[in-house]
Parts: sequence; structure tokens; C-alpha cells
Amino acid sequence: MDLAFAPSQMELWPLDRLRPYTRNAKIHGADQVAKIAASMAKFGWTVPCLVADDGGLIAGHGRVLAAIMLGVQGCTGDQTWVRCWPRWNATDQKRRSSSRPSVC
Repeated sequence: MDLAFAPSQMELWPLDRLRPYTRNAKIHGADQVAKIAASMAKFGWTVPCLVADDGGLIAGHGRVLAAIMLGVQGCTGDQTWVRCWPRWNATDQKRRSSSRPSVC
């Protein structure tokens, strides 16, 4: 079964291709980014970013900020590659609905 929220294929994208979504409702403070960075340092980057085809982040802003804080180095020279689930044809409305703060 194909679910609309479950992208079918993960891709590796360069970190510098990802752009924060300017209307992102979730704001990550420095203390939260530091906690995400500590988790990434201990367990690695375990959750892919959800991205639009233009490189706009839909979900994963905190992980990208934490990776930058850690100075993540890529495996191919200076390029850092990030696991992403692309969501092609993501309209602005879909991006807004995907980046709303969760209730729980």
C-alpha cells in the first residue's frame, strides 16, 4: 500500500542544497539544537529530512542546524550528504501543513 505521507525512495542530497522553509512554524532554540546535536553525535543521523523538489526543507530543520553545529564532514571531500525523502510537487499549503507544531 502506498501512503501519501510515506515517500517511496530515499535519496542522498548535499547539505548545502537544503534551504530552510521561511514559514516554518517550529522554532528551534539553541538549547534544543544542542540536544539534537548531542543525540546525533551519540547515535548518528537516524531520521532523514523531508524536502521539496526545490531543496526547501519541510521537516528536518533542527537536524540540519545540529549537523552544522557539529561541523559534520561528508564522505566525499568537503561535501556533506544528507539522507532525504523528496516530496515532489509539494505546494506551499502542503509545506505549511507538514511543518505545523505537533499537538503531542
